[in-house]
Amino acid sequence: MAQILMGNGPREEIGTLDYKFKEGKVTDDNIEGVKFTPKIGGKVHILERPKEDDSKKVPVNLYVGGIDGIDLGGEDTSEYTKDPSEFCVVILRRMYGTHPPQIVAYYKDRPQKIKEAHMMCLKLLQYYNA
Repeated sequence: MAQILMGNGPREEIGTLDYKFKEGKVTDDNIEGVKFTPKIGGKVHILERPKEDDSKKVPVNLYVGGIDGIDLGGEDTSEYTKDPSEFCVVILRRMYGTHPPQIVAYYKDRPQKIKEAHMMCLKLLQYYNA
């Protein structure tokens, strides 16, 4: 499992997010949820997995997302553009009991195709029910 110990803070898991499908049938109608898969070189960083309530669901409004978007993927960026910015989405856990708000996950990348960034962002928001 790809993890990095960050001082006294939480363990950071690095990987990717993939859809889970009912009965293994890969269709849009069969999406059952999102799963985190550890992967060396992954672009999704998890500091805290989503908290679930008694019914094993992630509570609504516990997490919020913030996005710094890009309008072009790497394949559409001019070769003359110096140091283009990256797409970034950050997930924040709101106040939870006595725990203060905290960043729990982020995704930062400038993939070749902009759709890849949008899809990973969507999966991250779904994973945290944000």
